[in-house]
Amino acid sequence: MRKVLIKNNSLKILILLLAIFSCSLADRSENKSNKEKKADIYYSHGTSKLISKEYTQALRHLLKAKALRPNDSKILNNLGMTYFFKKNYKRSRVHLEKAIRSNPKNSDARNNLASLYFKLGKLNKAKNEYETVLKDLIYSHQYRVLYNLALIDLEKGMRSTALDKLELSISNKKDYCPAKYLLGQIQFSQKAYKKALESYKSASKGVCYGEAAPHFMQGLTFEKLGLLKSAREKYQFIIEKHPQSKYARLSNKRALRSPYKNTDTKKVHFLKNDSEDERKVIMGSPNF
Repeated sequence: MRKVLIKNNSLKILILLLAIFSCSLADRSENKSNKEKKADIYYSHGTSKLISKEYTQALRHLLKAKALRPNDSKILNNLGMTYFFKKNYKRSRVHLEKAIRSNPKNSDARNNLASLYFKLGKLNKAKNEYETVLKDLIYSHQYRVLYNLALIDLEKGMRSTALDKLELSISNKKDYCPAKYLLGQIQFSQKAYKKALESYKSASKGVCYGEAAPHFMQGLTFEKLGLLKSAREKYQFIIEKHPQSKYARLSNKRALRSPYKNTDTKKVHFLKNDSEDERKVIMGSPNF
């Protein structure tokens, strides 16, 4: 069985950058003590800074919140994620594990811990945590969990089960474009170009319309189908809409190739003359 053409490093980037890391939001309740209210304020500010990627400020506020409520599972979860994004994986793991011990039902923290394990190459531990989250039937982000499990399956060469999980992910959330994009990548690697094209088109709709990667892969798939005029139009779209992206550079190179000048039916054997770096961009995973 031919292995799916997606680089391992790209998978690791993808799983960590697709909003998998859930940030626990503040609770609203009355009749709190001044200490509790202070903790809420620090927690709220810290979470806001975490979401806006101001990690040093987030850490400062969340540590103050932790000092006031040292066993608060939500504070510990967000501290764990702050340390993760500051690349202190040891402290990230300590805080995420403590968040789960404090509240075993905190599926956000467990999901985040699983993603950290994936980042560290501990695939079996990651899988165990994700599968535990799947048992939480009221967890609202099951589609992400299924997507992450599909990535693990791909890492292990289990393409068939990965496809099943991606289909489930999409059925759980119809507009979850990362799953549709990855489905397209697998179909493309299987030379199922018509199916891949539909997946890429679906992955470029809605909130992901502004992402260049699914549009670029549509262009490549049009090439494989011999629809060079459609491919050229898609590349021109990327050049105009995403002029500073790596996909614009590749689109410009592909659009200038000689076959476009004379025919709309001749197929291009793409990747044959591309450099290794270009192959990584083409078959790698975007940061949606």
